[in-house]
Amino acid sequence: MTHARFSPSAANRRIHCPPSLTLEEQFEEGESPYAAEGTAGHALAEHLLRKYLKQRTKRPVSEYYTDELVEAVDEYVSFVIEEIEIARRESEHPIVLVEQRIDASEYVDGCFGTADLVIITGTAAQLIDLKLGIAAEEYGSKFFANGATPSGVLTHPNAVKNPKALRESWNATYGGSANSNRVGILEEGMRFERISMPNNEAQFLETRKFQVTEICRIFRVPPHLVADLERATFSNIEFQGISFAVHTIRPWLVRIEQSMNRALFSEKEKGRFYVRINMDGLMRGAYKERMEGYAIARQNGWMSANEIRDLESMNPIPDSEGGNVFAVNGNMVRLDQIGKTSDSALTGARGEGGST
Repeated sequence: MTHARFSPSAANRRIHCPPSLTLEEQFEEGESPYAAEGTAGHALAEHLLRKYLKQRTKRPVSEYYTDELVEAVDEYVSFVIEEIEIARRESEHPIVLVEQRIDASEYVDGCFGTADLVIITGTAAQLIDLKLGIAAEEYGSKFFANGATPSGVLTHPNAVKNPKALRESWNATYGGSANSNRVGILEEGMRFERISMPNNEAQFLETRKFQVTEICRIFRVPPHLVADLERATFSNIEFQGISFAVHTIRPWLVRIEQSMNRALFSEKEKGRFYVRINMDGLMRGAYKERMEGYAIARQNGWMSANEIRDLESMNPIPDSEGGNVFAVNGNMVRLDQIGKTSDSALTGARGEGGST
């Protein structure tokens, strides 16, 4: 089995510890019990998700299916199902891909792997990893489930007779998003001390943002098309759209054009007919820039009024009204006529008795 030297799932370790790539090459490739357990967990998660999506599947069997592993996979699957339902509410036909092969070796040599789950809607794309599901995703879901307040401890100056009952009472009263921002009451000198790491220090939100950028990089889509406007500005978003059309859409359209030209026309027709997909709609700039460009073309005589109106999807002007006439600015003269025109105008003014 060939493993990627730059697998996406190990990107964090590669970035922060580049020597690990060379260090790994010193050891023989083999499967550890931990890797086998992870493989079994992925297989079980894939089965449960395909079953939910009503796809053909068969429940896997493994000696690693402990109660702890099954519980972790169930939590991951529950989280994924919630994300799928959200996508279905936001998009009419979301695309859900389970164990989707992703190959980015075109951009980074040796970078390929399998995404545990990919959800694509009309405005966003989301990639969920099982390790993330039982780490950052689990942390995020439980973070909000606990009232968006990091966990802590209740301290009592004396011994507590029934700590379990005290904890359950506290969680029932102040835990959960419905109970957030409630005022806590501490009796008998008890104190609440926060002990867990703040969310910003754990860089949880930064991890989520990085996922969006990584997905866009893999599919060659500018972030603003998946509703990530963090780095978008009025000055660059238009050119990002044009770049997307040129560098992402256009190569696929060329392949489609070539395939249709090869399949639809006979040898005699290939010299006369061809297929061309018009990208003018995607390449159109801002309204002000288009109007300025049309004005230059119109005044210099290389576009007619109807040619401009056709590009703007407007009805043509009849020939009787000059819709197909090519004209130039009447104030323009040839360079070799500039002096002559000025002299003749001056001579005429003097001949008529004018004073200068």
